[in-house]
Amino acid sequence: MSLRSLLPVNTALARPLVPAFIRLKLSANSITLLSLLFGLLAGIGFSRGTPSGMACGGLGFLLANLMDECDGKVARQTNTASRLGAFLDTVADCVVHVALFLGLGVGLSRQHPAGPWLFLGWVAAGGSILSFALDVGGVTPWQAPSSMSPSPKERWGWVIEWLRIDFSLLVLLSALLGSVGWILWAGAIGVFLFWLPSTFFVSSR
Repeated sequence: MSLRSLLPVNTALARPLVPAFIRLKLSANSITLLSLLFGLLAGIGFSRGTPSGMACGGLGFLLANLMDECDGKVARQTNTASRLGAFLDTVADCVVHVALFLGLGVGLSRQHPAGPWLFLGWVAAGGSILSFALDVGGVTPWQAPSSMSPSPKERWGWVIEWLRIDFSLLVLLSALLGSVGWILWAGAIGVFLFWLPSTFFVSSR
């Protein structure tokens, strides 16, 4: 078994869920809505600021990302990919990350009222919304799934996806260890140094 077959870890965890969802006749859009629901619950958990709330938030964020991994695969395997589904997926991804950052900002500010956490949460959430606006504004237009061989850049794209998708595992681990402050710092900086350049990179391929 190759390293690539195990990375991203979230992709490997989601792999057995896809045929189960297909057997249950769950549509890709309904799975996207599940991702949205788990993301909102994660934000609520984080906002409580308690150890149990942080743990529940981390688990909810992981489940949201697992559902996000499944919806596109279900759409492709059932030949139901559409512009609407892509739009819903983008909206859900944005809301999940906004809920993550705002929830952490509120939760950490409850623990440390004098800290910069709420400000960092708003900055990171704002970057997520800006990235979403660029997507729906046509900077990264939707394309139907293609069976063509990937380019060299696309073949290495799994490395970037690994770093992006497995972020949810780091969030869960940090929540369990009670050390989530770095997520807001990384989010406040990363949404502008990683997500936005990535958006323009995708649009220029």
